[in-house]
Amino acid sequence: MRAGAQPCLLVPLLEAIVRDKPAAFWTGSSKRPACRAGRSTRSRSAGRPQAVARGLRIELPHPTAGTVPLVGMPIRMSASSPSYERPPPLLGEHTDEVLREVAGLRADEIAALRSRGVL
Repeated sequence: MRAGAQPCLLVPLLEAIVRDKPAAFWTGSSKRPACRAGRSTRSRSAGRPQAVARGLRIELPHPTAGTVPLVGMPIRMSASSPSYERPPPLLGEHTDEVLREVAGLRADEIAALRSRGVL
């Protein structure tokens, strides 16, 4: 978490709900195609044989987690290839930027949301 950042209030609420049921409940309870879920992690996905065979496993330095294994871009273009320049963002790292540029909020509006615990 960024220095001075407020903790996300939603995370403990979701953790309490998710931990109340076994993983099989969350990954196997829905039969609707729009709600597919699986039990995996980025590091496990990156190490799967198909990902390795397709050269999708990449590793990037992360500011708090050391070097992290990731799954690269699965789509291959003949004239260009993806570049991997930045690691996954830290929690809240781009919040202010998104709220300014996408939501059009001013700095004082963002500060008010943060002071109320919304952010």
